[in-house]
Amino acid sequence: IVRRDGATRVCRVHGELARGADGRPARLSGMLHDITQIKAAESRILQLNRLYATLSRCNVAMVRSRDEQE
Repeated sequence: IVRRDGATRVCRVHGELARGADGRPARLSGMLHDITQIKAAESRILQLNRLYATLSRCNVAMVRSRDEQE
């Protein structure tokens, strides 16, 4: 969702349609939950996991390099 101020929000939406006796839509009810912060945290975790994996590979390379020099 893009708000009037231009801010983007990520939402989880659940809705139910109630039909009348004739089968036509009679009522729509639902809930919208703003999960923007949850998605931002998930993205940050993925970013940090990639960083830690890269640092780990660098650490392994430095240890091997040091062992080969000895």
